[in-house]
Amino acid sequence: MNPKAHLVVINSPLENQIISEMLNEYDCSGSDGRNWFWTSGYRQNYTRCSSPIVWQSNLRSNQAIGYANWCPGEPDCDTQGQHCLTFTKNCDGDRNINGWQDDFCSNMCCPICEVLRFEQP
Repeated sequence: MNPKAHLVVINSPLENQIISEMLNEYDCSGSDGRNWFWTSGYRQNYTRCSSPIVWQSNLRSNQAIGYANWCPGEPDCDTQGQHCLTFTKNCDGDRNINGWQDDFCSNMCCPICEVLRFEQP
């Protein structure tokens, strides 16, 4: 594994669209028929559902989410245990909507990784 690789941080609508189009080629289906993919997003304080969801990367910890593309009704912190952010194909079973949702960190999902191609100052 590349030491500069990390779970993806999605910073813009264009980046979200590119990832969405790339994921159309992959199947990572769960029992409900949706495709779930891990990002680097997580709830900053696992004991509080009101805690913000932030990005974690090799460059920065707890980076605030600027751009967001939540599925309808998300994030909902269902049963007080959804603390990780997934990129979900087919939100609510609609094959035309891809988006994000908070999910249980123990669920099995495929990772979306990105690799830095330049050095940060």
